[in-house]
Amino acid sequence: MFNLLIRNFPELFVQSNRYLPLETVTIAEALKTAGYETASIGKWHLGSAADGRDAKAQGFDLDLGGKDTGSTETHWWPYKLPGLEEGSPGEYLTDRMTQETMNFIDRSKGSPWFAYLSFYAVHTPIEVNDYFCSRLLLFGVVWSCLLLFYSVLCCFCCCFIRFCFVFDVVCCCCLFLLLFYSFSCFGFLCFVFLCFSELFIVSCYWGCFLLMCSLFAPCVRFSNLFCLFC
Repeated sequence: MFNLLIRNFPELFVQSNRYLPLETVTIAEALKTAGYETASIGKWHLGSAADGRDAKAQGFDLDLGGKDTGSTETHWWPYKLPGLEEGSPGEYLTDRMTQETMNFIDRSKGSPWFAYLSFYAVHTPIEVNDYFCSRLLLFGVVWSCLLLFYSVLCCFCCCFIRFCFVFDVVCCCCLFLLLFYSFSCFGFLCFVFLCFSELFIVSCYWGCFLLMCSLFAPCVRFSNLFCLFC
C-alpha cells in the first residue's frame, strides 16, 4: 500500500538521497577560494572515495575517517576507517579524532584553516573508555547523594507543612469561637495573635514550597559541575 502511494503520488513524499551531489558547493569549497586549508575528520556519510564522492571531492584537503555510512564497527583500534589505519592497541576513536584535529590546527598555524570534526561516538556501538566510565560512576554517586539530601529535605518540608495545616485548623476554630463568644480585651488580643499566626502559617506554606523548588536546579547544576572539574 505504501509503495503504491509513492508510485502514484511522489510529490507527497521527500525523496531520499544518500549522496551529496558533486555540483553542490560546500563550505569547504567556498573557503578554499579564500585560501583556507580545510580538513574533514570523522563522519562523512555522503559518499565514499570508491564512487568519487568523499570529502576530498567536495573541497576538503584532508579526509580522515570519512566513509559512506554514519557509524563504525568499533571505537577501538583497528577502526577500519579510511586514513586511520595506523594506530596502537587500546587507542580510542574519539581521542584519536581529537588528536588528528589538533595536529591539523598546529600544522595550519599562520594561515587560515577550517576543520570539520564529526565524532562517531553518537552512534552505535556504544563503547566508552575507562576515563568516561569512572566519570559516569562519579556522577552517579554524587547525584545519588544529592537526590537523597533533596528527598530528606522534601520529607521535612512535607511534615512541617502538615504540622502547619493542623495548627491552621486549630487557629481557625479558635478564631471562630472568639468571634462569636468573646468580646473582651483578652479575646481581642487572642484574635490579633491568631491573625498573625495565620500569616505565619501561610508564609511557611509558600516558604517550604519555594525552598523545595529552588534547591532542585542547584542540586543538578552542582552535580554536573562537580563531575566536570573532578
